[in-house]
Amino acid sequence: MKSVYLYILFCLCFSYSYSQYTVSMINVRYSNGTPIPSGQPINFNSSGTVSFTFDAKVTTDVNLVDSDAFGNVEVYAKRTNKIEPDWLQTVGITLGPTNSSPKFHGVTGVGKIILNASDFNFSGDYIYVVYKPLNIGGSGTSVGWPIDKTSVSGNPILNNVISANQSLPVGGIPEPIIGSTPTGGSGVFTYIWKQYFVPNGPQSVIPGATSKDYNPGPITQNTFFVREVSSPGSSNSVSTSVYIQFPPCKIGNYHEFNEMTTYTTPYFSQQSGFLRLQSFIYSGVKTTYQAGEYIVMETGFYGAGGSQLHAYIAGCGDSSAMMMANTENVEAEKKEEIFVLYPNPAIDNVSITSNKLMSSVLVASLSGLTFFQSEIKATSYELNIGNYPKGIYVVTVTTSDGKTEFKKLIKN
Repeated sequence: MKSVYLYILFCLCFSYSYSQYTVSMINVRYSNGTPIPSGQPINFNSSGTVSFTFDAKVTTDVNLVDSDAFGNVEVYAKRTNKIEPDWLQTVGITLGPTNSSPKFHGVTGVGKIILNASDFNFSGDYIYVVYKPLNIGGSGTSVGWPIDKTSVSGNPILNNVISANQSLPVGGIPEPIIGSTPTGGSGVFTYIWKQYFVPNGPQSVIPGATSKDYNPGPITQNTFFVREVSSPGSSNSVSTSVYIQFPPCKIGNYHEFNEMTTYTTPYFSQQSGFLRLQSFIYSGVKTTYQAGEYIVMETGFYGAGGSQLHAYIAGCGDSSAMMMANTENVEAEKKEEIFVLYPNPAIDNVSITSNKLMSSVLVASLSGLTFFQSEIKATSYELNIGNYPKGIYVVTVTTSDGKTEFKKLIKN
């Protein structure tokens, strides 16, 4: 690693019409807000770019009239392999009077500066600014701010660890993922969090997740998380993954009609829509039902003594959940509509309107995760789903006379 500091070029010009100026670079900082202390070089790796900003400060101890107070600050990069400096940016500045010496001063914020490593030798290269007044002679030049190139393999980032794996209960919300404080690199670190859903699958950046730790909030499927750490002059470091296991879908409780004796294990599957159970389960038979959205037991369906019933929704998890055998009259349910959702699909707000007094409202994802549950003593309710993830939800309304109905709600 080479680091060259050039203590510069201080240009003071005098004549009967010239003024003396002091020019300096202050508040130098990387584009993420990390300050670069005075005397430390702007640092980036040999194959990349660096983005930074700073303020230019101009002062003079000579009285100026208003017409003399205007000028420009010009930003230059000086490379040792070129005779002339490279102009980068020009910004205007107005000097104003103060109550103490220096009598006039001004500070201007310079816009973002982006440098490419391939443009520099990094052996005596630096950045500097020049103040040029518009109406009078003279100028002022700052001390150069050095540039330093670090080999990407020279100072690795260490101790990039996140923890811990979690297995969520039904309706559970993940705990925050805690990250260690890295070491190595330049000592200045930035963070990016990524997620993916199958082992070794494609990773996507999580918008806004740029802190040392990360709070995932509710999830709707098995999810892996990793943290990527960067530091000027070093290769990025990616942590090992944290795995949060989403619970399998739970439709209801397991009901064992009698002590089970297994003879056959039939399996009925409907990948989309729903299943209607109209027949019966023989004694000693273990039967599994899988549906895309829901399962309805019609009048007349029953399990004989010694049978066992499993029911679950497709895609909810690796293992099935078991369901209490109920009897429902599907035809009667269709005739009597308890409530209406409007609009549906929806983006922010949904009106739930019932022809009876409601006693409770429940909103859950198809995977069984509860997003809203409340006692509602009214015939209408305004539900805000603005912060729900896009997808399909089931809204269940129970009325004061004990009737229950559920409907599909689509969040766009």
